[in-house]
Amino acid sequence: MNKIELLALSALFLAPCAMIVVPAVQAPSLFALHPAANALAFLVCFPASVYAMLARKASADFQTRVTLVKVHMFLQLLALVLMGGAGAVAYLAKEANQKPHFVSTHSWIAGATSTLFTLNMLGGLGTTFGGKKTSWQWKNPGHRIGGMLTFVLGGAASVYGVYSGGWGQAMLGADKQLQVSGLIVVAYALLFVKALTSRAATQKKQA
Repeated sequence: MNKIELLALSALFLAPCAMIVVPAVQAPSLFALHPAANALAFLVCFPASVYAMLARKASADFQTRVTLVKVHMFLQLLALVLMGGAGAVAYLAKEANQKPHFVSTHSWIAGATSTLFTLNMLGGLGTTFGGKKTSWQWKNPGHRIGGMLTFVLGGAASVYGVYSGGWGQAMLGADKQLQVSGLIVVAYALLFVKALTSRAATQKKQA
């Protein structure tokens, strides 16, 4: 595992996360839980779970590989809980203020993200625990593709939420909205490229 790479990616993801969570804590409200929970889900848990699988791919030690899969599963479950909580909070806040649901690009992308996330999670859990014996080491291209598509959608939902949402405008301001959105785009792009290059390197070894 490249420690410099890990530190750089961590900084890129944690910086926008902090820039979202801190104002949410400083000015608490029901709706403030929505961006805070989503930031933790999509700027901490989800990217860390992806990185865990990339680290697994680079490891030859069986026990290390199993441990990293378990870390991946735990982080994905935590991200799902946070995402579900964020969605519930947004729903309750809109109901309380008598505002319509699913009227923004952010909300539709978020809906697609949560749907695909849940389906992919169920598929992974079913493959792991659905057989006669628990299997921590399996390959499923559909699960991998679904996971990366969910990752991309989650990043897009995060950017749209920060840049176009009323909370971002009120709590961050135009300049910080742009900074946070830019950091999210860069962080997601770098991790996505790493995933692609890691996959290409694996295929080259197998050829």
